[in-house]
Amino acid sequence: MKKILFDTDLLGDDLLALFAMVKDPDVEIAGVTAYGRRIPSVERCKTACAFLEEQEISGIHFVPGVSHPLVRRPLPGCRYCDDVLCTLHTAWSHTKNIHNVIEDSVHAASFIMDTVKRNPKEFSLLCTGPLTNIALAVLLCPELPYLIKEITVMGGTWKECGNSSAVAEANIYNDPEAAKIVFASFPSVTIVPLDITMQVTIKTADLPQDVPSSVSGIVASCCRAHSDRGEDAKMPLHDVLAFLVMKYPDLAEKRKCAIHIETKSSKSSGMMIFDFLRGDHMLCCNVNSQKATEFFLELLER
Repeated sequence: MKKILFDTDLLGDDLLALFAMVKDPDVEIAGVTAYGRRIPSVERCKTACAFLEEQEISGIHFVPGVSHPLVRRPLPGCRYCDDVLCTLHTAWSHTKNIHNVIEDSVHAASFIMDTVKRNPKEFSLLCTGPLTNIALAVLLCPELPYLIKEITVMGGTWKECGNSSAVAEANIYNDPEAAKIVFASFPSVTIVPLDITMQVTIKTADLPQDVPSSVSGIVASCCRAHSDRGEDAKMPLHDVLAFLVMKYPDLAEKRKCAIHIETKSSKSSGMMIFDFLRGDHMLCCNVNSQKATEFFLELLER
């Protein structure tokens, strides 16, 4: 049984990753901590709860975290991504949260710290949003990086262009100072970059016929958002792939490296700089995209 703490910004592909984890009998979700931007973290938690209620899924513990970077002014976020989330929030606004919990008496960073300290070396940390909550948890508890079992981050880019700037991926770009703390503090981070997540995509036609309408609705909305941006009408499974790489390590080819996050330059802020001569971080540089898609579709059919 893999026990996962899921730190996320709860956009469309994050919700699919959450759904995949819930459907996996070998996974226990110890908690979901959220980061927000234009749409605050607590509202994202409400939408995620409604999504789970639609599937009659219970027992998931949500903890809202920060909705702004450590030191910078918050960026507005991707309009297309937020439009998808707003559409989902509206569609599920009538759904009452009965079977899941949104914890408002503790901050996400404190929740992560307390959970890991109570159960050292038991939890895998999966991060699919800006790394602010994790950085705060490290600042609260400097020994935290040595108390977790493993950490996998969806973020960054190696050879591919960025999706928030020419050189930076959104999760790192939104809070590069937080990312810098995380990569400097954890002895080994598995990084799942755009280079491989863009290779694993689905269209609505790929989904099983009996998939819940809320799941197909997420895929359709994300495909439409990419089409509106002038891209192919398909959905990259960014965050789903990060989960699958954590669950099935052989799914991706990896290279050991050190990783530096650029924070000083206005033109290259959030850029990842890789040093393959030293370091113990693990860069996923190739992926079996067909197998990854098969794993995901199999989970949807459970």
